[in-house]
Amino acid sequence: MTIRLGYQIPNFTYPGVPNEQLFDTVAAQAKEAEAAGFDTVLVMFSVACRR
Repeated sequence: MTIRLGYQIPNFTYPGVPNEQLFDTVAAQAKEAEAAGFDTVLVMFSVACRR
């Protein structure tokens, strides 16, 4: 039996990290998760539409 683990990042708010560095911060987390043995990294994404 193989166990596969996923790492979910539900929040993109990091104290002291400006918006311009969010991608790099999330990418670094994904690389760390992969190095720790996680198989999948999931990020939350939502779109708000005004009518």
